Amino acid sequence: MLTGLESYWAMEQGSATTRLDSHASNDLLDTGAVARDTGRVSFGARFSPVDRLATAGAAPAALKLTGDKTFAFWYQHQTGGGSTDARLLGIDDQTNREYEFKRNATNLSFWAWTSTGVARVSWVFPTLVNLQWYFIVGRYDQGAKEISINMNNGALTHVRDVVQAGMKTSTSEKLEMGSVSGSSIRSLKGTLDEVGIWSLFHEDSAIDWLFNGGVGRTYSDFV
Repeated sequence: MLTGLESYWAMEQGSATTRLDSHASNDLLDTGAVARDTGRVSFGARFSPVDRLATAGAAPAALKLTGDKTFAFWYQHQTGGGSTDARLLGIDDQTNREYEFKRNATNLSFWAWTSTGVARVSWVFPTLVNLQWYFIVGRYDQGAKEISINMNNGALTHVRDVVQAGMKTSTSEKLEMGSVSGSSIRSLKGTLDEVGIWSLFHEDSAIDWLFNGGVGRTYSDFV
């Protein structure tokens, strides 16, 4: 699982601290006071309005939709609080838009913008249960010109045709988790854990390994 891995945040660090990138140097700075709470594997980062985690500067090319990409992470849903459309993670300040994972009352979705600024979305419609963990995988297949979202190892999957091969990767925005630019827009109430980004399209067998029967994996399992 180290092949193609660009960044991995196990979210083990304490409340209101920088969450370290276990694989590279894309550490996430804490704005607000993101709490440390029980994660899917050990600890996770628990968000409440209006805190967030973000790269120190513009997201590097390795975290953008340049070529094939796989995103995998655990999300624990929490009811009562946060925005209707809550940011899980993304490079998108609502003006300069590249991609975003978000949840609302009825769905979890993966949004991406083409090089001409056309929005594409892939979504699943789970019945979100308070304090339940969900394993979310988003993939971009550049050759097939498709984005997809997969929940709980294929329990729900949706594929959307992107139409264009090129995706928007030209902004200077940060990668952010939990909200947009520290505002109430897209504010999340919930916990993220074991967030990984790969510059390749992971086949279903790799997703199954990461899911690990619902127990999950962490970076030490890769090496």
